[in-house]
Amino acid sequence: MSPRGFHENEKKQIKEALIQAGRNHFGSNGLKKTNIKDLTKDAGIAQGSFYTFFESKELLYFRIMELDEEELKEKVAEAFLSEGDMHAEQFARILLYIFSLLDNYPLIRRLFLTDEYEQLVRKLPADVLAEHAHNDAMSLSPLLASLQEEGKLDPSLDHQVVSGVVRALFLTLAHKKEIGLEIFENCLVFMTEAVADRIFRNGKKSHD
Repeated sequence: MSPRGFHENEKKQIKEALIQAGRNHFGSNGLKKTNIKDLTKDAGIAQGSFYTFFESKELLYFRIMELDEEELKEKVAEAFLSEGDMHAEQFARILLYIFSLLDNYPLIRRLFLTDEYEQLVRKLPADVLAEHAHNDAMSLSPLLASLQEEGKLDPSLDHQVVSGVVRALFLTLAHKKEIGLEIFENCLVFMTEAVADRIFRNGKKSHD
């Protein structure tokens, strides 16, 4: 049933407008500094009407993040498929490609570089967080399992550990200055190649 005061087409258009407003404001100003008045003004609706579409600004932020993660996962999957026969060198190259993509997804990037994920966790329902954890965009488990079946990876590798290491690599983005701006890119390449080499070590076909 459509929300009171809005036809079905209006509902769709307004929801899309709120999502776009959220992308603009959250990406530029962050979660805390964005208020519902900012969002509804851009969407052209009354402030109170916001809750017809989203229960909170945190849930809007989260839904935008999920849309971005889904798009990111599709691009990453395409990159892996395009490489064909996968080895450490190709794997490292794709990890670096993922890094480069983050510039196009400011909300995902902010989750790594700020405390906004903690802000979301405090406000979002537990079932929403649990579903997101199950569909984590940074999880490499399906790919790792496939490569292990092909005999290319160390069969003892823990998928959760590998996914955690990849997240740790992304977190280095928050410490460019500490690492050194002039050497950060080279350090990132070094770490990525080291991770890829370890992942592919002991694979039966890693040196074929």
